[in-house]
Amino acid sequence: MNKLLDSLNQYKIKPYADKGISQTTLKLIACISMLIDHFGYILVGNCLIANAASAAEYNKLYVFYRICRNLGRIAFPIFAFCIVEGFYHTKSRIKYLIRLLVFAICCEPLYDLCFHNEYFYWSNQNIFTTLATGLACIIIVDALFEKFKDRLNRYILIVSMFLTIAIFALLAQVLHFDYGAYGVIVIAIFYLFYETRIARDVVSLICIGSYNIYSSAAIIPLWFYNGKKGKGLKYFFYLFYPLHLVVLYLITKYIN
Repeated sequence: MNKLLDSLNQYKIKPYADKGISQTTLKLIACISMLIDHFGYILVGNCLIANAASAAEYNKLYVFYRICRNLGRIAFPIFAFCIVEGFYHTKSRIKYLIRLLVFAICCEPLYDLCFHNEYFYWSNQNIFTTLATGLACIIIVDALFEKFKDRLNRYILIVSMFLTIAIFALLAQVLHFDYGAYGVIVIAIFYLFYETRIARDVVSLICIGSYNIYSSAAIIPLWFYNGKKGKGLKYFFYLFYPLHLVVLYLITKYIN
């Protein structure tokens, strides 16, 4: 592991270039992708396909549904990357985590209603639960490293860090958080390879692509990230999630 980490250092890329896209732009891309995904699932899948008048109409709608879902696959890897960016640049990691947890709790009934037509559906939780779990995971892993890097054998420390990631990944899977263990692992990968961009992109490409090949396209906008925050639209991105679900739900009810 020591040799591997040392060899990766030579591939470190110097500070991001001025040209490129900001974190705000990345989040906008992810939000548009998520909107397309949820439009396909809630409106096309749960409403239009269910009421298709013929087999031909059903087939056309299903193709459109699959296109929407595939375009929506790039959203999560970008959000996962932005969680790690937030981890490194936020003034308070604990407040950041609490904020995610609050939105996870508040958005859950709306999420369940839109996706499962129930106010409380325990077999699937919204994306904020995954993002919060991933953030909690890397907060603990980082604390372990900072506290014990000079006290423990390096191999024991690495095993402890990976064991922590495994526990949080298992937690996300057992509690049915959106994307499950995969979601936490992707956030952990972006954290572990944060300073080695080429290795980060290669490893994350393999991990993301193994889950869904269309998710791999998220690497393209991430590669053009310029390391800058961009315009301050922090709460817009938090509010966008429940608001777009409300709009889609109301449209569905109107059509039905």
